[in-house]
Amino acid sequence: MPGRTPGAPMDLSIITVNYKMKDLIEACYKSIQSAAPALQYEIILVDNNSEDGSAEYFQKHWPDVTVIANTDNAGFARACNQGAAVARGDMLLFLNPDTEAPHGAMEAMVDFLRNTPDAGVCGPETRNIDGSIEPSVYRLPTLKRTAVDCLGMNKIFAGYEVRDYEPLTGRPRVEVICGACFMIKKDLFHKLGGFDEALWMYGEDVELCYRVLRAGFHCHYLDDVQIIHKRGERHLQEDAFHDMERIAYSHYKWIFYYYEKHCSVLARSVLRSLLWTSVYPKLVARKRRAAGGDTSRDNVSRIKALKRVLDEFILRRRHT
Repeated sequence: MPGRTPGAPMDLSIITVNYKMKDLIEACYKSIQSAAPALQYEIILVDNNSEDGSAEYFQKHWPDVTVIANTDNAGFARACNQGAAVARGDMLLFLNPDTEAPHGAMEAMVDFLRNTPDAGVCGPETRNIDGSIEPSVYRLPTLKRTAVDCLGMNKIFAGYEVRDYEPLTGRPRVEVICGACFMIKKDLFHKLGGFDEALWMYGEDVELCYRVLRAGFHCHYLDDVQIIHKRGERHLQEDAFHDMERIAYSHYKWIFYYYEKHCSVLARSVLRSLLWTSVYPKLVARKRRAAGGDTSRDNVSRIKALKRVLDEFILRRRHT
């Protein structure tokens, strides 16, 4: 199935991380056939111990796909690095399994990175199933931006531009490309050490983009290239809640980790105060719901996660 001519250089390695998304991945892979018709590419699937036969299914029915079967849920960052370690393409595309790409999308991304020496990362416009645009570019965290988010002032500051047009290419330069469809030059990825595996889930795209920019490269948003992101379909299923505590905890962990790694002691101190105003009220509200009879797995898991965030990162107490 992958576009492959024996002996030809490999243009692109497409890496997908799977956790119980077998049906969605199959639709994604079928779309790739039209998204990259002229490319020499390979597909690498890293299965995070889905326990639903995903790894065995793709080994049997998609023999041209390289399957890495983990014995635990390694998380997104480590699984991506596993895929990149065996990749042979000049470019790496980290692609969510719940995405579909239209004709020529991947060719356009590869051509852009190949022909733009100072570009390190690029990503497309992302649309929801209903055709609406899903945010897929962001700014790096700063105290001002974190304060706007934590203090609920997003509407006041809504509309401040997240992109700057690059005069030579005419393509928007941004600070962060969303990891749902994230293409990077392989040499640069390995030079920077890949995704930071201290982040199990969330924020690994932000943190890597910071290092890409520090290395003197740019991140570009290709607003004339589109993919569809079926975001949330898997998480609507009942079994998605089994790991909600870890997911909710990781949602906050990455921002503290980012500040710890890249920001000053003063900034980290201010961050703790800001996040208190966000985390503590949510914990109180969740506990009230529990006292009122909401003992659902979702609510109980979120209470545990919020308490852990409060203890570890804000009050700086060791979690037990």
